[in-house]
Amino acid sequence: MLEPQLSHIRGGTVLTIRGEGLFDSVSKKAKIVSKFGDRLTDLQWDRNEKVFQLTSMPFYWIANDDELIKTISPSDLLDLKFEVSITMNYIHWEPAGFYRYCDLKIMRMTYATFPDKSTLEDVI
Repeated sequence: MLEPQLSHIRGGTVLTIRGEGLFDSVSKKAKIVSKFGDRLTDLQWDRNEKVFQLTSMPFYWIANDDELIKTISPSDLLDLKFEVSITMNYIHWEPAGFYRYCDLKIMRMTYATFPDKSTLEDVI
């Protein structure tokens, strides 16, 4: 299982892969598959948690097509899936999940409080 399933468009999000049978290996790698092709990246082993971690790459590195990137809207960006598979021996690749990219821009924040016993209908 891969979490979180959302990365910022600039990359840098630490994605965690949890599951049974994971172990450290000198041959560990992650493969990211999308409509833009396949990309290999390194995995890190967290021996305390017994999980793999990988850092998401910038969307521009994954896509490698500046003209195509200019045509993708923020909503279209969320529709693109990036499938992650892992290997510990370069022979067998195991699916680990997928993630998506987003381009978050906070335009405004507000602070609001609601009564303790309010329902969803009261708030909306």
